[in-house]
Amino acid sequence: MTESLLLKPAAPAQLPTGARRFTGRTALLARLCALDGGEVAMLTGPAGIGKTSLAVHWARRAAGEFPDGQLFVNLRGFDHVAQPVEPADALRSFLAALGVPARRIPAGLDERAALYRTEMADRRAVVVLDNATVATQVRPLLPAARNCVTVVTSRNQLTGLIVREAARPIPVPPLTIAEAAQFLGGYRPVIEQCGGLPLALSLVAARTGEPEPPGRGGDPHAGARGVFAWTHRALTPPAAGIFRLLGRHPAHDLTATTVAGLAGLTVGQAAVILAELARAGLLIEFVPGRYLCHDLLHTYAAELAARYH
Repeated sequence: MTESLLLKPAAPAQLPTGARRFTGRTALLARLCALDGGEVAMLTGPAGIGKTSLAVHWARRAAGEFPDGQLFVNLRGFDHVAQPVEPADALRSFLAALGVPARRIPAGLDERAALYRTEMADRRAVVVLDNATVATQVRPLLPAARNCVTVVTSRNQLTGLIVREAARPIPVPPLTIAEAAQFLGGYRPVIEQCGGLPLALSLVAARTGEPEPPGRGGDPHAGARGVFAWTHRALTPPAAGIFRLLGRHPAHDLTATTVAGLAGLTVGQAAVILAELARAGLLIEFVPGRYLCHDLLHTYAAELAARYH
């Protein structure tokens, strides 16, 4: 009894920092707000469309409705360098965040999932499962609790979750012209080049006042690549070199210490370069001092690394 009281955890708050610029998505936010306890929402759409930003923005805004915790994991289902996160590893992280001592965390996946459901049973919490690739990666992480809401993001239609768990599919479309113009603080010709992709628009917003990037209409990702190239060319040579270097390494949890080790820099030099890449929109500082690179940008960095090698 004494140990239980001493070990009673504070509510975990794992949500990353929200997008610096967020606009539109009114109808999608309303659908998320309408979710009942125990439901699962599945945000789907192509890379760069803003699924993660939408999920995190809603979850942070609704955090007061989930006083017993907010859990978040990037499952890295589409990372071209690092392996996807195994459900057993995600469960170990969740259980630790929920205050379960390491010695009490079982070794097996099924046992961990059962303990996780037990720990979540009486909680009012939100769970965000980001970048899932298949239903089997998600299923053990569903809390199955009457007062919990789960939001899954994926580029794939996870039909198994719809059939077995009655997940609510919510397709995420590109931003409209009006939403994109609001995102940039006014109309700019580059909006159509970005194809309504928030990722590309955020790179343009980071360099407001500079010449427009080249782009091509039609394919949104073709226009986005033009924005990527323009942003890369605008970097200082040291930052451009580090960005290309990151294309050869996992870029889901970067710190000044890790980058210094990769590039042979001092920690101070690496910190300055990471800050520059974040200002340019090429990295996201999801918690102070820790950065990640969007999958689409990481793929582009890898292409640059091969070209410059």
